Amino acid sequence: MSYTGMPIDDDLLVKYLVGEATPAEVEAIQNWIAASPANRQEYDNFKLIWDESRQIASTKNLDEDAAYLLAHSTHSRVLNHWNSGGLLIFRTHGKVPMFVDGRAATAYPDELLRDYLKLVRWDIDEAAWDTVISKYKIDAVLWVRGHEQLRQFLVGRRGWKEDYTGAYMSLYTAPQASAPR
Repeated sequence: MSYTGMPIDDDLLVKYLVGEATPAEVEAIQNWIAASPANRQEYDNFKLIWDESRQIASTKNLDEDAAYLLAHSTHSRVLNHWNSGGLLIFRTHGKVPMFVDGRAATAYPDELLRDYLKLVRWDIDEAAWDTVISKYKIDAVLWVRGHEQLRQFLVGRRGWKEDYTGAYMSLYTAPQASAPR
């Protein structure tokens, strides 16, 4: 990402969101956002992840969610919300594989991140979700609790089961994955 010679990267966007960007950086970011709908969408996705991660980080208690995952999902292919990945890796001692976490820029392939970012929206792009679920053979989705559009899509239109709703996260399992083992 760049605009008029100034690169617009995650670090600069974080500075902007926390109010630490210089006036020149603020202007560059605002001009970059206004330059195209794709830039606006990229910024909106980044801000959504930022806002939700601050909410989850402020709760500081994912122990209940981690305990459930340890008991029920150690062999699942979990598509998780970015904000919960790092904390749950830590709290489950890495025993529950996460799809993505805060190390995304350095630990995951660009293609996986591009696929993931298509999902991080309040409105559901059914084709994008179906593609990612199929492509990565996902059998469980761990997402921010209360995302009603996602619940309606997975449970109501795809026949998934809402296996768990904890303090901060909900776990949905694919029909074949939620059958007794």
